[in-house]
Amino acid sequence: MYYKIGWLMLVMCVAGAVQVSAQTFTFEKISNELSVYQNYADDVHTRGQTVQVVSINRFRIGWWFQTEFTADFNHDYDKARAWDYYLEVGIVKPLFSGLSVNYQRVEGTFVTEPTNQVGLRWTF
Repeated sequence: MYYKIGWLMLVMCVAGAVQVSAQTFTFEKISNELSVYQNYADDVHTRGQTVQVVSINRFRIGWWFQTEFTADFNHDYDKARAWDYYLEVGIVKPLFSGLSVNYQRVEGTFVTEPTNQVGLRWTF
């Protein structure tokens, strides 16, 4: 599982670092982020560490689309397991005036089963 996640992260980040342009195909990086966190509960007890990867890019194949990838990898966050993760991969199709159609796939150790989300997004 971690092997697949690693390859997906690598492809998203490397592809986002390169801008390819042609009349029918365009790929542009919007944001690639890597964050490291020390987590604390409200009573200041440690809740472990988190590494978060976020990659947002857009591409055009006739129409513009946006891809989004978010992954959280936690160490010692949950007492039941040493490592856990949360993955979210999505594609967004802007329609007009801040309104988009969105598809997301959510998977993780604390998600009971993989979930497909389809919906509308309003950006303001």
